[in-house]
Amino acid sequence: MSVQIVQPQPLTPAVSQAGTGSIRSAHYLPATITTVLWSRLP
Repeated sequence: MSVQIVQPQPLTPAVSQAGTGSIRSAHYLPATITTVLWSRLP
């Protein structure tokens, strides 16, 4: 009888890297520094 060691799965999904992988949607709007409005709450 062999023993199998099972590793726990991460609780958070893996982080996607920009420009890699397929996009499963009909439209894609990339977010860049010039197209995203950054602000703060008072």
